[in-house]
Amino acid sequence: MGKVILKNRFWLGLTVIFKILIGIVFVQVPLTLQKMIDCATDGDYEGFKRWFLFTALFFMLIGVVDYGNRVVQAKYMEKTLTYMKEKVISGIVNKEHIDFFSRNSSEYISSLTNDINLMDKNFIGPLLETIGDVAIIVGSAGALVWINPVIAGMLLVMSILILMLPKVFGKVLARKQESYSKGLSYYTLRIKDILMGYEVVEAYHLREKVLRDHDSYNKDVQNRNFKAIEAISRVSALSTYLSITTQALSVGIGVWYVFRGMLTLGSLFAISQLNAYLVVPIEGIAQKITLVGSMKEIRKKLQAYILEGEKTDQRQKKAEFKDKIVFRHVTFSYPEGEDTVLLDFDMTFEKGKKYAVVGASGSGKSTIIRLLLRYYDCDQGEILMDDTQIGEFSKASFYDQIAVIQQNVYMFDDTLKENIVLGRNYREENLAEALKESGVETFLPLLEDGLDTVLKEDGGRLSGGQKQRVAIARALLEKKPILLLDEATSALDAKTCCEIENTVLEIKDITLISVTHRLTKEILSRFDEVLVMDGGKIVEHGTFDDLLASGGYLYDLYYNAARRESEMTKE
Repeated sequence: MGKVILKNRFWLGLTVIFKILIGIVFVQVPLTLQKMIDCATDGDYEGFKRWFLFTALFFMLIGVVDYGNRVVQAKYMEKTLTYMKEKVISGIVNKEHIDFFSRNSSEYISSLTNDINLMDKNFIGPLLETIGDVAIIVGSAGALVWINPVIAGMLLVMSILILMLPKVFGKVLARKQESYSKGLSYYTLRIKDILMGYEVVEAYHLREKVLRDHDSYNKDVQNRNFKAIEAISRVSALSTYLSITTQALSVGIGVWYVFRGMLTLGSLFAISQLNAYLVVPIEGIAQKITLVGSMKEIRKKLQAYILEGEKTDQRQKKAEFKDKIVFRHVTFSYPEGEDTVLLDFDMTFEKGKKYAVVGASGSGKSTIIRLLLRYYDCDQGEILMDDTQIGEFSKASFYDQIAVIQQNVYMFDDTLKENIVLGRNYREENLAEALKESGVETFLPLLEDGLDTVLKEDGGRLSGGQKQRVAIARALLEKKPILLLDEATSALDAKTCCEIENTVLEIKDITLISVTHRLTKEILSRFDEVLVMDGGKIVEHGTFDDLLASGGYLYDLYYNAARRESEMTKE
């Protein structure tokens, strides 16, 4: 977190300078007023006029310095919080696949909004204000020692007592603040569910239930906030009491010195003001230390994201697909499950060929894709690309070789063109070619602004088939040698499914691995090889026609599927 705070050194340095200037000019105020009062009590009219004029000009200077302090600090905070969000989001998107999905996305959203706002209010801001407080305290202490060392000593002792309060209550406050942060994360999660599930809420008349549930979440998070504020207020009230007591003691001692003729009225006034400038900032520091300490757990959480974003890929090997991909004796179980999904899986995928992977649900089809994409590591065995284990390649170069189209194609809330090019620069002729081969150009005339049409959230203006064609266009534009389809057409009707799969099969110069549950003869017969899986193993493989003729497991799957489809059609 220190690197984040020190990132913008220029603005931080300027902020510190203004904080120190604020301390210097504010300490001068009581000393200037002391001169005016002493001139008045001594009957020195000319001296009073000179000091009055000086004070008026000096107060104008204070206004200028205070304005500069606020503007410079605001600029530093703007740059620092912007940089912090950049580092946190970098850490989130840099996570490994399994780590990323181990948390709900609402937790990430809460960290980028709620937690960083708390860092602004309860950590960075108080730290900066403490610099000015320290400058005022040092200046005030020096002036008090110069005016009266006894009073100065008493004030310093009481100030130490005030500064000890955060140490005493720090752990309790940290727990309260962490509880509030968790409450905010959970509230964000529930709100996200309500908004994302709006159609379900509407269709099943769940508005009253949603409002009742929201009332419960809302009250819980606000109660956690109250408990955090109440704990902080307890410490603040105690420090305020000590602060007022200290000021009263200093004035009482000062009056005694005036009665003894050892102190002028002007000096008593200056002591009273300097007392406030000493004790109030110390009280403020105690409260700020309390706030800063309460942010410990939140800082640790954000720091973990930042460190994640700073990780570099140590693997230097550059992937370049030339010949084959080999699964060699691969065994795998998901971390959260006990069942073995793949068992001693062996298969070689040759460059330029097209493979279909079929089988019953739970046979391990999609797991092949996930392991190849390095979402998980094998429990046993290895996966090779051209005789090199895929884990040895740098992730960036490895993904340069692979395009993937999944069942759920996400669309960003942007134009159709941006959803295809994804912020990258391509020549117009390459884009036109991808639009033609993917079939996107067939529905462009239906969109009001063509490629510049802004899609709604998650592509609300496009049908499922159109989304899949956009995904194909993305893959074609990259011209990657390997294309993976993971149940890409399972949510589509039969006609659209055939159109999409035919589009993919017509793409030249790619190695295609398509995981599908649809057993359509017209489609499967076009693949170079069909892999039939059961129980995490390949039970048979070959061309579709040969497998069907052999009367094996695919034969049973195919005719059972045809029988079910026929029965559904009759119904």
